[in-house]
Amino acid sequence: MTLDPPVLLLPWDPVQGTSYETKYGVIGGAAPYTWTSSNQQLATVSQMGVSEVLSRQLGDSNIVASMTRAAHNKAKGLVTVEPAVSLSLLESKLEFLVGSNIVLPLALYQADHKMFSRCLVPLNAHVTEKMDFTVSLQERDGEGCAALNVTGHSLSHTKVGVEFVYPDGNNQIQTLKDSTPVATYHSLVSTYPASGEGVLAVESKVQLVWRGGPQPWPLQPTSHYNPNCPLRTRS
Repeated sequence: MTLDPPVLLLPWDPVQGTSYETKYGVIGGAAPYTWTSSNQQLATVSQMGVSEVLSRQLGDSNIVASMTRAAHNKAKGLVTVEPAVSLSLLESKLEFLVGSNIVLPLALYQADHKMFSRCLVPLNAHVTEKMDFTVSLQERDGEGCAALNVTGHSLSHTKVGVEFVYPDGNNQIQTLKDSTPVATYHSLVSTYPASGEGVLAVESKVQLVWRGGPQPWPLQPTSHYNPNCPLRTRS
């Protein structure tokens, strides 16, 4: 028998308290089950397999599901609450069309650089160009433990940042933060030839004119490049 999820690693929030609820699934065995928690001050579990963490404590708790008709058959899941020591925006797409949005996954890590299952702490997200971009927090979508949803309203660039500020056990203020530049662009459109297609004789050449597409980054000019794209030819 095993529990799903087998491990929950949650970040410590000493101000508002760590808060999370999950419904466990049991793989193997046969219902009904008897549910217990080894540390009810950190995490409780109902007889429906719903566990709730609502605590300002650090530590861990074993969530155990035992078969009622055969108590020796059991499955364990571990819930751990630890301090976050670093925050990082994960690698992702940074350029997008005007009027659309991108999702920037982010991760919180504990001391051994293990990523938390969920970023259940008060994160503050912001952009430098508030007239051109908006940003909001959302549940994770794939990788990471949360994500920033950035919408671009006009052709521009900005720096997107996120931070988590909290007092540690010694009443010292800890600030974890990261940022990245993002940019919007208009669709790439051929202005000459207007149709976007042309016919060339062998060993001849023609000048093509385009507008739109990704632009140089004023916030990070040395890291922006646009590789040459080969022309499609017809035989």
